[in-house]
Amino acid sequence: AEAKVLEVQKALNEATGKLLDNGERIKPAISKGDTVVYSKYAGTEVEIKNVTHLIVRESELLGVVE
Repeated sequence: AEAKVLEVQKALNEATGKLLDNGERIKPAISKGDTVVYSKYAGTEVEIKNVTHLIVRESELLGVVE
């Protein structure tokens, strides 16, 4: 499968993590500045103020490059 590499951007700093059924939150497994790998078709592109951003769920990430 083809993969892309993405530099995690500022918006991740504001992520609160996944909300569980019991009301607790799970801390995101990645941090701002991590380089992550995801499949070619992962995520959703959105345009905000003429800048295209890719929103990817943590479950769609294949790994973190160290």
